[in-house]
Amino acid sequence: MKNYREKIDKIDSELIKLLIERFETTHKIGEIKMKENLPIYNEKRELEIYEKLSDLLSNNDDKDYIIEVFRSIIESSKKQQETVK
Repeated sequence: MKNYREKIDKIDSELIKLLIERFETTHKIGEIKMKENLPIYNEKRELEIYEKLSDLLSNNDDKDYIIEVFRSIIESSKKQQETVK
């Protein structure tokens, strides 16, 4: 059990680093959207993301759970972009 928890801790640390990088990038995208007067929500882009996730996870038993995590990330990214000035 201890080894698995240590592994999860390591994975969580990596996820945090990647999420920070992702949110830094979405912030920059938000700045561009503001400058170019583009909407925060881009239905086409979101559909592309979900299609790509579905393809990548097609044989994964946890597909639905992972997609739910990405839904949360995407929603948080949109909220973050709404605060960009």
